Amino acid sequence: MTTQSAAAVTSGPACSPAQRVTRSLLGYGVLAGTVFEASILIQGLTRHGFRLAHDDASLLSNGPLGWIQIATFLVAGAMTIACAVGMRRALAGRAGGTWSPRLIAVYGAGLMAAGLLRADPAEG
Repeated sequence: MTTQSAAAVTSGPACSPAQRVTRSLLGYGVLAGTVFEASILIQGLTRHGFRLAHDDASLLSNGPLGWIQIATFLVAGAMTIACAVGMRRALAGRAGGTWSPRLIAVYGAGLMAAGLLRADPAEG
């Protein structure tokens, strides 16, 4: 590979700082789901008496290690809201540019509310 072709491969269209921020905010949406699911999977496999196929994830917020699930709900909710802000910026003036980000933000707020409100104990 020559230096000219290497330069052509690595250089792409330049992004403005605003576009980089928007991409970063949109990336939080991917990370939010990954963080949420990974946390539930790890906790579910390590908690005695918890069965992933049977119990709700919100039940992990009970008990001495409940703070981990509470933090997971709060972090995933904040990341989802950040993604909604990125969607608002990316879809400004387009179809779905108003309500899509709002609905995603409401979902993120719901995740954060789930972190603040503990689940009732179930099945012992």
